This record gives sequence, C-alpha cells and structure tokens, in this order.
Amino acid sequence: MGLQRTSRFGKFGIMWRRAVSIFLEILTLNGGVQADGQRYDVCVITADDGPEGTDVVAATALAAERASGPLVIFGPYSSGYSKLVTPYAASKGAIYMSIASTSSAVVASYKNAFSIFPTSSAYMAGSTSAVAAAAEAIDDGLAAAAPRCLRGTCKSSIRVGAILEEGNAGTRMACEPIGTLAASNGLGVVKINGSMQPFVKVPRTPTRETVAAAIAQLRAAGANVIPLCIFAQTVEVALEELERTNYSPLAVFSVYGNEASSNRSDYLVVSNPWFETRPGIGEWCGINSETFADRYRTWFGEERFNRVTASMFTGYSPIAPASRPPNDATQLAFT
Repeated sequence: MGLQRTSRFGKFGIMWRRAVSIFLEILTLNGGVQADGQRYDVCVITADDGPEGTDVVAATALAAERASGPLVIFGPYSSGYSKLVTPYAASKGAIYMSIASTSSAVVASYKNAFSIFPTSSAYMAGSTSAVAAAAEAIDDGLAAAAPRCLRGTCKSSIRVGAILEEGNAGTRMACEPIGTLAASNGLGVVKINGSMQPFVKVPRTPTRETVAAAIAQLRAAGANVIPLCIFAQTVEVALEELERTNYSPLAVFSVYGNEASSNRSDYLVVSNPWFETRPGIGEWCGINSETFADRYRTWFGEERFNRVTASMFTGYSPIAPASRPPNDATQLAFT
C-alpha cells in the first residue's frame, strides 16, 4: 500500500491501515485465531509499494519475506496491479485476496486468488437501469417531468456518452460495454467523431485541459447522460468542469460511485453494489456496513472514506474463522 502521505495513493494507505485496526479489534474481542483448543498469533506486515503504486511485486515480495508459516497476501490494488501480483502469489503457494480488482481474469488465472469486488460491468449496469427507470416513470406520469425531459418523450430523448480513462483494466471493462447496456435499457447513444463507440478516451490521470476537451466533445455530440469511467480524482475534475461550463446533463454516474472529495459528489447517480446497507450482519464480525462506517467515523473523526476501505475489512474477516494453521503462527503479509 502507499505509506507515504504525500504520494498519490497515500491517503488511501491511511484509510486501509485504519480498516485493519478495526479488524484487529474485533479479532481480539473474538479471542483471536483458535484451532484445536489453541490460540494463534496473527502478524500483519505492511510494505510501501512506492509513491505511484508501481512497485507492487517488489513490495509484495518484501512483505512475504518477513513472514513465516501460512501466507495470505492482501493487495489493495486495481485489476491491473493485481494481475502483476497474482503470479508471485502462485509461486509462493499463497492465498491472494484482491481487495480492489474488478476483473474476473484476476481470480480465473489462479485458483487461490479471491476478489471482494463485483465485476466492472455491475457498476454501470445498475446506474444505466436506474436512469432508464426514471425516464420511464416520467413518460408514464409517475414522476414529475423536467424541462429537458418531457413526459412521453423523456426516454426517447436520452443520449448516452461516456468518458473512458484508458490504461486501467477496471475503467476500460466498465465502459466498453456501455453501448450494449444503453441499448438493452432502450436508451440512445452518441457517436464520437463518427465512430461506433459512445465514449471519449482520455489517458490515465488526464490533465484538466484534457478532461475539459472530452466534456466539450460530449456536449457537441449531444450527450445528456454521462457515465464517467475514470478514477475518483478525475471524477472530481469532471464535475468541476461540468459546473464551470454550465453543462447540465440529465444524469452523471461513475465507476467509483460517490468518492469525489467534495459535495459535488451529490450530483452523481449512485446505483451499484457498494452503496446499500442490508439488514443482515457478518457471521463472524457481528456488524454490517453501517456499523463499520459509524465505528470508522468515531475512531478517526473523519466522515469520508472509500469503498476499498470497507473492502479491506471485508477481505480480512474470513481469515479468522477459516484459519486452521498447522504451526504456532499465521502470518498475514499485507501489501
């Protein structure tokens, strides 16, 4: 994880370590890891993967070298980084728990690899369906019409156009099927520069000028529903540019939900598997997502944290009841 506060992923490293501390508290209250009447130690080892998160394999190896006994590697990485770590985990015969991967290929390539996140398509599918349902409600007179989405013609007036941040497997897999998702929900799409694809491509970590140019392209093409297949920090920039240029689509939604850092995140349609607290609770931890969020805020005095933070806790939770270590220590190498 990023351990340097000033690095690109430093703030996430802080969140993730905090999630681990909540896990360790519950583990202690539950009597630790026990098997055959014995109590076993758990050693959590952290390693800095560099300021840009690029040294993931080296950081994983460094953490693993400090461990002895059964090895479980937790990677708070996207699909692309997880694909780099998985072969190393396989070479060590370790369990690899991918905390932030949305690619099915990560777990398909190695039988001992597991992922917490649903696949990328789930993030766009829910929001696309929600937009279509809202338009149908207006057309059927079940919801108030809007000046730019009139009763009887609201759904037929929708044109979907996305921004796709290339160089990342998660964003690419989320946005590439957006045309199919729109069509399956009866929504129209725009065509960018005469192509068949309804999205503008931008490089990874684009400049503000690049994001502004992409938004201008969508506006010229007539997009009025905009999926943002971009990283959280770029979502913030895109929302600022929409506001600055007085461009008001009917809906904007994102792969990364409402993780933009300011109140502009309230503009986003959020309909994906990570933003629902269900009545059930974890069998081992005894809490649900709402309780976890309340505990995080109480402990650390911060309102915001991202879904990977909750995923980090979720990834750890099965270890305690499932562990049956053959020796006197279970070592968790946590990168």
